[in-house]
Amino acid sequence: LHCVTRFDFIRYVIKILEGVMKDGYEQSKIHGVKARQVVVLFDVADFNMTQYAWRPAVELIIAMIKEYEQNYPEILKMCYIINAPKVFYFAFNFVKKFLDEYTMSKISINKLGSDKWKEAAFSHIDPNILPKAFGGNLTENGDGRCPSKVVWGGKVPKELYLEQKDDDDKNFIEAIVNKGNKLKLEFDVGDKKENEEDKLLSWDFRTIDYDIKFGILSVDKASGERRSEVPLTKVYSNEMNEVGFITTRPNTKYTVVFDNSGSYLRSKKLRYWVSLISENDDLTDLKSTIGQTEVVATNGN
Repeated sequence: LHCVTRFDFIRYVIKILEGVMKDGYEQSKIHGVKARQVVVLFDVADFNMTQYAWRPAVELIIAMIKEYEQNYPEILKMCYIINAPKVFYFAFNFVKKFLDEYTMSKISINKLGSDKWKEAAFSHIDPNILPKAFGGNLTENGDGRCPSKVVWGGKVPKELYLEQKDDDDKNFIEAIVNKGNKLKLEFDVGDKKENEEDKLLSWDFRTIDYDIKFGILSVDKASGERRSEVPLTKVYSNEMNEVGFITTRPNTKYTVVFDNSGSYLRSKKLRYWVSLISENDDLTDLKSTIGQTEVVATNGN
């Protein structure tokens, strides 16, 4: 997460899931509907609480779980979590609160060094196509990790960290949100012309040293109906950039709010880019990331 935004990471995971679903559908024409499900092996041998306790990672895990539960609950046949150290069980007790019972019934957790999971897993997986490093029989030139088939990853070099890169592609603005105050940015969306693309309200911002509250409100210019597009919530943008977008509606005024009214001691230094852009400006249609809007008032009340 130091070298990619949480938003882009979720987009990437969704792209993988959509690809798996597409491949599964094609395979189901040959092997039947069972081919539309996947068996997951999740090796957590190197898991530690330092990783888990990092707030951005926790928020990302929760966001991905919610995305899966809402849109892909049927894709999972079984998940075998293997080589789990004792500390993993503590962390999983928190995560499982966000999983329903049906999903939980598909998850098997196995302690470090245990191979009891293999018998059950191999009832779904041919061991001859599973790399030896995961308990199967497949090797690649004697290498049980099969590096051409499995991306093993590693530590990300610091020179690839986002905060080390220049933001030449966006005109970021620096501002001070004084203690007890708010910074509000207003954007008007007019009538939608024929064949015109929908407009997206996109943002990318970071605070220095401290968190801040962020939210987006809207008012329909015809009816006066008010909505909370992005609920005003504390974000830890001092740890990494907050990035996202919403799809706008015609004839609507949007107000982006950076709220420091709850702080009586500290002003907040903010570096931001907020803009209306078209749907084809290097973004995919990931409206569900932001969530459903909520009607909070009508007719100006």
